[in-house]
Amino acid sequence: MILIRRHIGGDIVPEIQLSQRWLDGIPLYRPALSSQGTPWPPFAALGLAPLGLLARVSLPVAIAVWSAISVACLAIAMVLVRRWGGWRTAALAFAATAVPMQTNFEHRNVNTILLVLVVAAAADLEDGREGRAGLWLGLAAAIKAFPALLIPYLAMQRRWRAFGVATAVAAGGTLFALAPYGAGGGALSNAVDWLQSSLAQDRWQLSINDQSLRALVLRMGGTPALALGLAVLCAAVIVVSAGTRSRDALSGLGAVLLASVLAAPIAWIHYYVLAFPGWAAVLRNTPSHFGRARGTALILAAIATSGVLTIGPRFLRHALLQGSVYAWGSLALLAALEWSGRHQAKLG
Repeated sequence: MILIRRHIGGDIVPEIQLSQRWLDGIPLYRPALSSQGTPWPPFAALGLAPLGLLARVSLPVAIAVWSAISVACLAIAMVLVRRWGGWRTAALAFAATAVPMQTNFEHRNVNTILLVLVVAAAADLEDGREGRAGLWLGLAAAIKAFPALLIPYLAMQRRWRAFGVATAVAAGGTLFALAPYGAGGGALSNAVDWLQSSLAQDRWQLSINDQSLRALVLRMGGTPALALGLAVLCAAVIVVSAGTRSRDALSGLGAVLLASVLAAPIAWIHYYVLAFPGWAAVLRNTPSHFGRARGTALILAAIATSGVLTIGPRFLRHALLQGSVYAWGSLALLAALEWSGRHQAKLG
C-alpha cells in the first residue's frame, strides 16, 4: 500500500512556486525558496506550469494531481518492466526499493517520473527505437540534472541517434524554458543562479538522510576533496564499463542511473527509487551463476536498498543511515550488475 499524507505539501510546493515565477516572468531562483537540497532545473518550472496555474485556484488540488501523476508513473514503470521477467521481476525490484518508493510519495518528489522515463528508454532501445529513447532520456536530464550521465553512456554505446536526440532535448528544453527571459541577460542570469544554488556548499548539508557516496566518504573521515574525487571516479568507471560492454539496455541504463545517484552531491533516500531498473536487470532470472557467497551478498544488498530495516527502532534506523546503508547496498548492486554483465558476455 502506498501512503500519501495529505497534510504534507512536500518537495513539490517550492517547485510549483518556481513555476509560478516562470509564469510571471520573474527570476526563478532569487530569492531562494528552500535552504535544503537543490532546486530543479529551469525546464522543470516550464513543465510544472499547468500545476502552477492550478495552484492559484487550489494548491491542495495541484498537490493531489502531482501525487496521482507520480503513482501513475510507478504503475507504468511496473508494467513496462514485465518484459524483462514478468510480474515477478517487477515485484522483486519494487520490494528492493520499497522504503525509497514510500518516501518519494511522502515527500512528493520527482523520482517515479524519472523512473518511468528511463524504463521506457530501455524498452525503446531494445526495440530499435533510438530516437524515442533519446527523447525520454533527454527529458529526464532536463527535469533533474543528474540523469544527464545517461547521455554520455549513449555515446559510449555508439547509439548516435539516441545520443543526438537526448542532447538536443535536454539542451533545447532548458533553452526553451529560459527563452521568455530574453537573450539580454535574463536567461543567462537564471541559468547562473541555478548553477550557483546547485553548487553552493552550504546546501550540501551532511544530513543523516543523505545517502550519497560523498556522504559515505565524509562519515568515514575522508576529506571533501577525496569524497568528490571518489564520486567522480565511480561515475566515470560505471559509464565506461557499461558503455563499452555488450549489455542489454536495462542493465546498462540501470547501472549508469544508479551511479549518477551515488555521485550526486546529495542523494536523499527517495533517490534510491532509481535503483529499481538495476534490481530488475539483476533479478529478472534466478541468478544461480552468482554462487552462494555472491547470492548472499545480493540478498543483503536488496535488504539494504529496500530500507526495510530502517522502519524498526529509532536507534537502529539512526545507526543504519549513519552507516550509509543505501550507499553500501547500491555499491553492491553495481558490483552485481558488473558481474552479471561479464557472465552474460561469456555466455554470448
